[in-house]
Amino acid sequence: MFKKIKRTHHFKIVSSATVRATLAELTEIVLDPDSLSRWCPSVFMESQLVEPGAADGLGMTIKACSKGWLPHGFTFKAQVVDLEVDHWMKVELSGDFDGYGLLSSKQVNADSCNIYLRLDVDVWHPYLSFVLAPLKPLFLLNHKWAARKATGLLQQEICRRRNASARR
Repeated sequence: MFKKIKRTHHFKIVSSATVRATLAELTEIVLDPDSLSRWCPSVFMESQLVEPGAADGLGMTIKACSKGWLPHGFTFKAQVVDLEVDHWMKVELSGDFDGYGLLSSKQVNADSCNIYLRLDVDVWHPYLSFVLAPLKPLFLLNHKWAARKATGLLQQEICRRRNASARR
């Protein structure tokens, strides 16, 4: 395995989106990390539950490999370290990048939620560390693309789950 090198690059990234869902529907999907790579394969190549944590998600740890349209992927672990059920969760991240993510959602009307993601990470990726500084804007665009793609696929997953529930 690669040792982490001293050269890092700091990223602060904020993404937001609106989906047609309830807070409870979003929470159900977030607390089902094993399905992440099934419904969002163009962004998450792999996802697996490492530690289930408490029923509300606190302590849950997943391992994932994500990608965008650039020819690289990031492997990382994410552990829920703080949360308010159905509203926000703070996740510690480690692996090819270290730091935290804050995922929050707010019901805006009976049918829609706003979702916000804030990442504050140091990137350690061994192959990318030498090109991150000059190409940082490209990497930020790559993240924005992945966030838009994941939002569209999340909306499809919400609809799929609603339809499956209605058939029961």
